[in-house]
Amino acid sequence: MAESIAGVQIPDSALAREATDLVREAASPLLFDHSRRVFVWGALRGQEQGVQFDPELLYVGAMFHDPA
Repeated sequence: MAESIAGVQIPDSALAREATDLVREAASPLLFDHSRRVFVWGALRGQEQGVQFDPELLYVGAMFHDPA
């Protein structure tokens, strides 16, 4: 079953899953959760403003935007 947060679908591609696993292993739970919030906030803001975006690219960028 696909995961969603606040109505935002979390990408489930191989790349997104690998990014999730890597950040979950390498970062603290606090940083992992922060990165996911950045994705959700960016996706919601983009939808609100009518901006087209690639959810996978946004997700991977958000996951790695703040390396530990």
